[in-house]
Amino acid sequence: MSQKKKKNLIKGVVIVIILILLYVGLTIYNKRQEKAQEESSLQQMASTIVLSIPPEQIAGLSFDGEEGAISFKQTSGLWSCPEDADFVMDEARISILTADLAALSVTRTLDAPENLAEYGLDEAGRKMITITCLDGSEKILYVGSRNSSTGQTYFQLGDKLDTVYMTATALDSHFSGTLATFAKYEECPRLKPEMMRFFDVQKEKEPFQLIMPGDDNCRVVDEKGEEQKANLNVVGTLQNNLSNINWVRNVEYACKDFEKYGLGDGATVIDITYELETAPDQMGKIKLTVGDLDENDDYYVRVDQSEEVHTVHQEYLVDFVENGPTSFWSLAYSFVSIGDMESLDVTYGGKTYVLSREAVNEGKSDQKITYYVDGKEVDRDLFTEFYYACVSVTAQERLVEIPDVPGQADLKLEYHLTDGSTKTISYYEFDQNFYTVLYDNGESAAHTNKLYVNKMIDSLNSLLESL
Repeated sequence: MSQKKKKNLIKGVVIVIILILLYVGLTIYNKRQEKAQEESSLQQMASTIVLSIPPEQIAGLSFDGEEGAISFKQTSGLWSCPEDADFVMDEARISILTADLAALSVTRTLDAPENLAEYGLDEAGRKMITITCLDGSEKILYVGSRNSSTGQTYFQLGDKLDTVYMTATALDSHFSGTLATFAKYEECPRLKPEMMRFFDVQKEKEPFQLIMPGDDNCRVVDEKGEEQKANLNVVGTLQNNLSNINWVRNVEYACKDFEKYGLGDGATVIDITYELETAPDQMGKIKLTVGDLDENDDYYVRVDQSEEVHTVHQEYLVDFVENGPTSFWSLAYSFVSIGDMESLDVTYGGKTYVLSREAVNEGKSDQKITYYVDGKEVDRDLFTEFYYACVSVTAQERLVEIPDVPGQADLKLEYHLTDGSTKTISYYEFDQNFYTVLYDNGESAAHTNKLYVNKMIDSLNSLLESL
């Protein structure tokens, strides 16, 4: 091939490449232009406002609710319900409605639709909204279903029924519900758990009181007035639950028949006494009445003498409703500070051993503590391992009645304290899993897991083997 032909071929290839690049560039440009025009068209449609009524120009609203027509009127900026003198409007809810009507824009327009039922706008499917203006004129909206792809709502204007509009405004959900949906309700009480001082739980079966002075000395009192130390963990759970309650649902704003919610006779009533945060030396009180469960297994509740009815999730209140005083008894019974122990008599295997400690300069940097069993010095670690195994036991369950226990205890601990008092704890085998324990000098009883007792016995044997 001649040199000239090669040059012509190269020029031809270059020209083809340039043409291809120009074609690709024009194609991309055209697609971008089409997309920009489409976005511009959508933005233009989205900004098309088909209804604009300033909130202050609205004299009344009426629309189809879940239980029939709902009507509101506005007088000097205040909204009310003509059919219910007890009704007080939730201003936040009515503001949503008036904001929708102040600038109702559309994203799509369908002219002369053939089948209105496709849009939920036939007479059987549509909902009607009537807006009465201050000048006496009326505007009507018909609200249909939602588009399954976009989630937007179809609607019509009453004076232009040959057109269907689509809007991003949630007319169907905003203009719905019952009259109670738009009422103003009291807020749920807010109490800090550490400020609660007294619960008086009144109910037909097993009423009780909890006394919470703000320290570890919590007590539970039964209907006979008998006191027991309370389980701090359980008390803390009750306090936290009450501090976290929220209204699940506002049921009625002016209830006339509390019996239908189980809030009359037979309801559980929780009288709560609490410290005022701004004045700790003063007390506040709240009465919370707990009724039946609704279809969602939430409790109906009433605060003080309010006419309002709300619901609260069951888990926050079930312990007050279902449990009696024994459920709140403390499971701790074994603790004795080693510093308060003068001596400890341990009876096991038919023998009694005397454990004691002698402290020199106790509490000072040069203190020396010696540990003894039957007067013989023993290893500190073996002694304390056994001692702390004894004083860290908790009950699996408290027993209401003191059981008859046969024979001698498998393990008996008798603490002689520095204040001159004694504390006796006795363990009797109950079954393969538990021991029956008598304490408070035999006036209280519980079941304790065998693992605790086995640990005490193993530690005792190690201590005795070291003698």
